[in-house]
Amino acid sequence: MLHSIAWLVYFAAVYNGNFEKNDLNKFIVRYSPKFLFQAAVFYINYLYLIQETLAKLKVLKYLFFNCLLVFLFALCLSGLAHQLLWITFLNISWFLVLSILIRFSTDWFLHKQLEKEKENQHLKTELDFLKGQVNPHFFFNSLNNLYALSLKQAPETPETILKISGIMRYMLYETDAARVPIKQEVDMINTYISLQQLKTKTEHYAPIKVVGEIDTLQIEPLLLLPLIENVFKHGAVPIEITLTVTEGHVRLTTSNKINEDILTTTGGIGLINLKRRLALLYPDRHSLKLQKNDGTFTATLAINFSNKL
Repeated sequence: MLHSIAWLVYFAAVYNGNFEKNDLNKFIVRYSPKFLFQAAVFYINYLYLIQETLAKLKVLKYLFFNCLLVFLFALCLSGLAHQLLWITFLNISWFLVLSILIRFSTDWFLHKQLEKEKENQHLKTELDFLKGQVNPHFFFNSLNNLYALSLKQAPETPETILKISGIMRYMLYETDAARVPIKQEVDMINTYISLQQLKTKTEHYAPIKVVGEIDTLQIEPLLLLPLIENVFKHGAVPIEITLTVTEGHVRLTTSNKINEDILTTTGGIGLINLKRRLALLYPDRHSLKLQKNDGTFTATLAINFSNKL
């Protein structure tokens, strides 16, 4: 399509600048051989010679074939058009140069496009893998909780199983999309908090505090959960979790007392996973600060949806 348009523009430009433009038949008879030879040189190079010789660094072979080709075409055309051989040679040679420029430009663009597609596919594969790691990580922690409750034969065990199944249902069936309403994430987090509440009768865990309007905002699924898990796995009361939403920005802040008894517990895959997902999803548009101060651990995650920092 683009080639057809380019040839029509070239034809119109030559026709408009020619003294025979008032007689289309004479113009066609006079210039048709020229157009045919120019097109032949262009497409022989564009479709075959460049790929088979020049692209394979067979430069001498490429120059030999083209010199012979252009000379023969120029010799024929100079006889038909009654032009000097060197002028005809130059007229045809321009299309040889043009074919090289367009062929290499097209190949470069397609190569860059293919690289971009591969990069995007690689990123998608990695993101899917990272998101898939969240589920086993959550299930592993949940099984530990169930095991602890079963040892005590706690009456909260059935309710705990019910809440875990609700979170599992969300993870399995609602998180395939690239983004989900942040309200669904908040509901899932509150279910997770109530699940943790079943483990203790002496401590009170408040639901996540939401500041701002969240009804229309969407976010990548399970992106906030690792910070919430980290609070309950490694922290102690008092616990505060606040989600602040402003135009184009989301900020999640968690604060908890440091539980000195479990500082040596192995793990940490949740936060490592989160950092990598943030780097892929929001490069230069997020910040994650983890701070310890006077026995308190504070995590602040800020995401900028508006392409500005």
